Amino acid sequence: KDLVVFIDDPISSLDSNHIYGVYALITNRLMDCRQLFVSTHNSEFFNLIKEEWLDPRAEKATRKACSAYLVRRQINDDASISGVLENLHPLLREYKSEYQFVFHHLKAFRESDSPTPHEVFTSPNLLRKLLESYLGFRMPAGGAWHRKLHLLFDNEDERKEVAKFANDASHLQNLTRGIQHAEYASGAQGIVAKVLDALSEKDGTHYEALCRAA
Repeated sequence: KDLVVFIDDPISSLDSNHIYGVYALITNRLMDCRQLFVSTHNSEFFNLIKEEWLDPRAEKATRKACSAYLVRRQINDDASISGVLENLHPLLREYKSEYQFVFHHLKAFRESDSPTPHEVFTSPNLLRKLLESYLGFRMPAGGAWHRKLHLLFDNEDERKEVAKFANDASHLQNLTRGIQHAEYASGAQGIVAKVLDALSEKDGTHYEALCRAA
């Protein structure tokens, strides 16, 4: 009870059986420590710990001293690298999935008058995450996500445009491209807006629910 314990990423690449075992070991044996820190990049394990400590419906989650943080990697002006500790975003704290969090950032990017380069260059990856999740739930079978874009777009040209943006721009295709200014940057906001508008038109109930959550 007098110990301060820091557990750094106890999961690594273990399978799900070990994830539950480690979770049980920590919550049963170490909850009475004076202070307990657990860091992880495993989303499944993160959700288990988060539900145990932060979910107000959980028996042990009434501990007001429990906190959740995100460690963000930051490159400073002098090119040095540091870690910045930030309070966990409410959408990542409240929901088990990152789906609402991704939508929140895409909607903010779409509405921004002066998006940052970071927002521009991460938008294809975020858009792909959103489409993979949404289209995967709408049509569990049917192949890759881009083959399901007809659920949002009637026009084949629009389907191809969105698929190309969200797929190719999410990956570094070659070294030459990596040292050039991305050609998609100027049109990123327009394509994100096109997808969100299509989602609002084709599935208004879902879109409004996401807006309320975000």
